[in-house]
Amino acid sequence: MKGKIAAYWHQGGLEIYRMEGKKPVKCASGSLDMLKPVRCGFGKKALIVGRELLLHVRKKYPPAPGKELFKAVALEIGDMFPFSMPAFHCRVFQSADTHALVDVWAWESGLYPKIREIFPFGYVVPEDLVFSSIVPEMKLCQYGGMISMLAYSEGKFLAGASFPESAFCPEDVERFLHSLEQYAAPIRNVKIYGDLQLELNDIRQISRTGTMDHPPCLDEIASLDISGFRAEGALRLGEKKGLLFRIAVYLVIGYALMQYLTLKNYDHAAEEIRQKLSVMDNKAVILDTNKQTDDYSLVIQEIKEKRSAASSPLRVMALLARKLPEGTFITKMTLNENKVELMVSSTDPLSTLKALSGAAEVKKLSLKRSIVKDRASKLSNFGVLIELAN
Repeated sequence: MKGKIAAYWHQGGLEIYRMEGKKPVKCASGSLDMLKPVRCGFGKKALIVGRELLLHVRKKYPPAPGKELFKAVALEIGDMFPFSMPAFHCRVFQSADTHALVDVWAWESGLYPKIREIFPFGYVVPEDLVFSSIVPEMKLCQYGGMISMLAYSEGKFLAGASFPESAFCPEDVERFLHSLEQYAAPIRNVKIYGDLQLELNDIRQISRTGTMDHPPCLDEIASLDISGFRAEGALRLGEKKGLLFRIAVYLVIGYALMQYLTLKNYDHAAEEIRQKLSVMDNKAVILDTNKQTDDYSLVIQEIKEKRSAASSPLRVMALLARKLPEGTFITKMTLNENKVELMVSSTDPLSTLKALSGAAEVKKLSLKRSIVKDRASKLSNFGVLIELAN
């Protein structure tokens, strides 16, 4: 999760953090009604469901593969928890020939649409599963006026309990440790996330992180593989950003090739015009030689004037390339002598009109079609008629 974003969901709302360096950096926090959408970009975005929103049960099922156990839990999840729209995560705690013990965490998912407007998460992780430990260990988390005790061993969640900080006492820890005696390995290590001072019997090692200004689970999620916590309906664009980048490159190359071919077509058309004018000049000379009584000098002069007055397509393309601001595209161009008719798509039509009208080569500029904005692409489409200076 390094370099990505995680949001901690609790009863008061969301706390959104960017995982950078050794310490999470807060981006935003507040109630769901007050928070504005957060720009997250591509990549993995995890929503951590706080313990105060979670319910957990450990239930016995007939022995079956993991997928079948998941289906069995899904069939009865509505009867297991008092939620109107329950979401859940389950994993096997213990397997035997006659049964399987399955841990099930559930929470209310009715607020997902509102949360996704603020934070478009793709993964949902129960807070209990952010932590882990190979050796028997208790995590004691002090944050937000609550103290949570979580026990782990061999990479599995054993048990958990939470208390208001004002009502917490050391005897609560002793009772919690006593409840863990049903598991084979006794707890010998305690890690305290906070500055809580405790003296516990039979504990070999107690470590403390000191006062924390962020949820303790954020210190652990950077090393967590969250691929198994994908949320339903989550987009997978972040995992395909390489493909998206290649598509963008191909589009740019295709656009450049199209522009190159367009210029080549303009050059070819200009050459054809020059050839036709040359043929007309030759015919005029022949007619002038054969019929001395007919004077075609005015016709020839008119043709020459039109040739000199007509603007080169390359000149027009150079003008547009130099003056058009970024985010402006020409969709159609018609050149008639010194008049150029353009169909334009632009993110800033006023800047485009101002840039073209200020060009020295432009004698007159008029808006031929009204400006119409496309809401989907956020581009404004309009027509422009330009009269070029000689």
